[in-house]
Amino acid sequence: MNRYFFEKDDYVQHRYGGVYQFVGHATDTATGQEVVVYAHVWPFDDKLFTRPSSEFYDGRFARLTDIEFIELKKAYSLEQMQDSIKHNKANGLTFGKSV
Repeated sequence: MNRYFFEKDDYVQHRYGGVYQFVGHATDTATGQEVVVYAHVWPFDDKLFTRPSSEFYDGRFARLTDIEFIELKKAYSLEQMQDSIKHNKANGLTFGKSV
């Protein structure tokens, strides 16, 4: 695992379709486990999340360039993207690969 695969403020997309901004690494005070801190930016409400680093770097997140994020927002309305993510989660599908 390369803990520096993403840099602060990089956009990353979850396999279901949601877009987040990488914040950094932290330590879970209860477990001592390294976690990744990331912020949801689109298409749902802004929220901060943490996830064990091992999960964050297991392939479920991919970097998006600024241009790719802009193009994604042009291609899908907020409602279309929200519906797509809900569908993908419910069916275990990956964004852009569902039929």
